[in-house]
Parts: sequence; C-alpha cells; structure tokens
Amino acid sequence: MFKGTRIRARIDFLPAENGGRTTPLIGGTHYRPNHNPLGPDDREMMMGEISVPIGSVVQPGDSLDIDMTLYPGRFASEIVPGRQWRVQEGAKLVAMGTVLALLPMMSA
Repeated sequence: MFKGTRIRARIDFLPAENGGRTTPLIGGTHYRPNHNPLGPDDREMMMGEISVPIGSVVQPGDSLDIDMTLYPGRFASEIVPGRQWRVQEGAKLVAMGTVLALLPMMSA
C-alpha cells in the first residue's frame, strides 16, 4: 500500500483560453490528474485525487481550496507548505497546486 500525505491545498485551474480544461468539474466526482512536482519537461508524477465537494461546480479559471491526499513517493520530503506543483492531464498543464498545510492522516 502506498503511503499518502494529507494536505490542505489550493488548486488554481487555468482558464480554457490559456490552455486549461474546457469543461467544469462537477461535485461528487473524483478527478485524478497527474501531479508533477518538478516541471514541464519532467515525466515523473505523483498520484493524487481532487474530490470536488458535492453541490460544487469548478469552472476553468476557478480556484479551489481542498483537503486531499497526495502519494508523493520519493518526493515526500518536498511536500511542505508553500510548495507548488503542476496539475496535468497527460502532458497538458491544467492547474497549479499549492500546499497550504500538512494535515494528520485519517485513521481507518
């Protein structure tokens, strides 16, 4: 089982006209894009999930503050408040994430 890191994050989605998503994220969905901590030319990704709250709609260009879990693997020591990462669909940049705070892991 992968060891996750729970965080409070701000996800800033690019507007469609700047290359971002062209469709909204609908509440209750589990969005699983690529999480790239290094840069546009790097292909090493972290796993993670952005769960849009039920009743919410996140349009291209919106920002979302959310509690989420990243599975950073070898990047675990880099997940600190203020750290930014790229949110990608394949190679396409669709948002930037920023770690706002580290959260305790939830018990099972």
